[in-house]
Amino acid sequence: MLPALFNQGVVEGAGFSQGRPLVPGGIISLFGLNMAPLGTLAFASAIPLEQSLAQTSVRIGNVNAPLYFVSPEQINAQVPFTAKVGESVSVVVIANGKLTAPQNYLIAAAQPGIFQAGGVAAVLDSQSRNITAANPARVGDTIQIFSNGLGLVDQTVAAGAVSPSANALLAVTATIGGVEVPVSYAGLAPGFVGLYRVDVQLTSGVPTGDAVAVVLRQNGIASNPNLPVSIPIR
Repeated sequence: MLPALFNQGVVEGAGFSQGRPLVPGGIISLFGLNMAPLGTLAFASAIPLEQSLAQTSVRIGNVNAPLYFVSPEQINAQVPFTAKVGESVSVVVIANGKLTAPQNYLIAAAQPGIFQAGGVAAVLDSQSRNITAANPARVGDTIQIFSNGLGLVDQTVAAGAVSPSANALLAVTATIGGVEVPVSYAGLAPGFVGLYRVDVQLTSGVPTGDAVAVVLRQNGIASNPNLPVSIPIR
C-alpha cells in the first residue's frame, strides 16, 4: 500500500498545531497512513540520530531529516538547522521505496511549543524534579520549561546531534497565570537532541493553584494555541 500524509499532517511536535510553519531545528510530528510496515515501532538507537528507521525516511527540501520515532501512522523527526527562514520546502515520506505526495510548508524563525502530558507542562523544579500534583512548583523558585521550535541559536549545531548550551537568537518571554516572569535562559537543552529549555523565576505576583497556565512567546507567537498547558503552583 502507498504511504500517505494526512492533509496538514506535519505539525510542531509539542503543541501539535496544524497549519503552522516549520522551524529550523524544531521537532515535528508527521501523521498519516502506511508510513512504515504494519506493527512497526522503531525508535532512534544512535546519536547523531539515524536518517532512516524501518526502511522509512523523511525528506525536507533536499535533506533527509533525523528521525526519533517511526510507526505506520506517526513519525517524529527534526527539521534540519540548515532550513532557510522564509523559504517554502516540500516534505515527503519515503517508506520502503514508495513516496507520499509532497506537502509544502513555510520555514519560519520561531513557532514555540511546550511539551506536556495530559495538559501538564513538562517542567522541572530547581532540583531537576518533575513538577506534578505531588511536587508542585513553589513561588520564588526557578523552573525549567521544556519546549520546542525556538529556532536558530548562537552556535552552529548539526541536526540530529547532541545539543550544547546555546542561546536562542530571538528573545523568549514567558507568562505564568497571565503574569510575565523573568527569563534567565532560553535555548537548547544541553545533552538532548533538538529539545529547548526556558528557565523562568516564579516571582511573587504569580498566582497559585492546581492548573496555572504556562505560555511562551517568541517573535510575537504564543505557544500551544490548541493544546494549552499548565502546572500546579503553591
